Amino acid sequence: QSRLGRSIAKFVGRGRGYSAEGCDSTLAELPGEAREFIVYDSRQVYPEYALVYEQCAPEELESEGDAAASYWERARSMFFGSFYPPYWLHYKSAGSGFHEMCPAVHFTPVLQELADATWKHKWTRDRVGSNGLPIPKGDPNGDMPVGIRILKGWRVEDAQLWGAYRQYLQAVQAERGQCRELDIKTTAAMRWAVRRRMRSEVNETYLWHGSSPRAVMGIATEGFNLDLSGSNVGSMFGRGAYFAESSSKADEYSRDDKEGYFQGCFAMLLCRAVVGEAQVLQQADYEAHDRVGRGQRFDSTVGDRESAVGTYREFVVPVADAIYPEYAVIYERVYRADRRRAPSTVSRST
Repeated sequence: QSRLGRSIAKFVGRGRGYSAEGCDSTLAELPGEAREFIVYDSRQVYPEYALVYEQCAPEELESEGDAAASYWERARSMFFGSFYPPYWLHYKSAGSGFHEMCPAVHFTPVLQELADATWKHKWTRDRVGSNGLPIPKGDPNGDMPVGIRILKGWRVEDAQLWGAYRQYLQAVQAERGQCRELDIKTTAAMRWAVRRRMRSEVNETYLWHGSSPRAVMGIATEGFNLDLSGSNVGSMFGRGAYFAESSSKADEYSRDDKEGYFQGCFAMLLCRAVVGEAQVLQQADYEAHDRVGRGQRFDSTVGDRESAVGTYREFVVPVADAIYPEYAVIYERVYRADRRRAPSTVSRST
């Protein structure tokens, strides 16, 4: 709110101004431009509302009812004749050197739909409660979330990362021909228009990866640093980057930012992944990576603890080029109404 008071002085053209003496403010009206209001005392203004916004392409501002449908309609082709996905916005005008994070304005509900469909009310030793310790049997404090609420989503359009990913996919396809098919929950939960454009012969799919908002933004910009993968919570199935078909498993790996704009929020990536020929293991194998990679029998490892103990499957890839981080989401956890926050017994600062 601004107390403009007696605003009688106006600019009626460039270089033709009037003194604001005797007035409380100035109304600037330049031909063909938006009007501006000028005040001279900070006490005249109270900053009651703060807005954070992003510039969007017109395609991202579709009508609410048709947004998801038209998005998938644009994505129907398997883009055999196009190097980039046809629903990307920047490749046609930006050449081959673009990197953009496009706000997924009305596409966020589609991401929310996938997160809901792949959520399971199961927890492992990787999930900790409000006291920083693993959740005990029965979850007496209600520390297992009932789901997540996505607050913001972006699509990552990066020419360099996409080129490396496509090259890796084509190399696996040339070497393997047809891989043993895997039934992956994220793929099954997606609409047919998406599934039909994935390269099923090399088990191309979408997988979740949980981390902190700061780390997710770094991955979306630079790709995965496999030297650090698995360092957050352990490497039960050897070295590599770990992914999940269930959003609830990826959430176990997610950490909130302790400061900054996304303080208190969590983050995930929804990544394209070339799983290829996978070795499936039900028990821990810390040397599993020795059997994975170019020239090896397998392209990835599936840690199937779901079959062993009823929890989750994890997907481990050995090289960063096998992954394209296409969507980044910021979210909050949703808990049951009677959750009790236990007193903290360990530091969560690291």
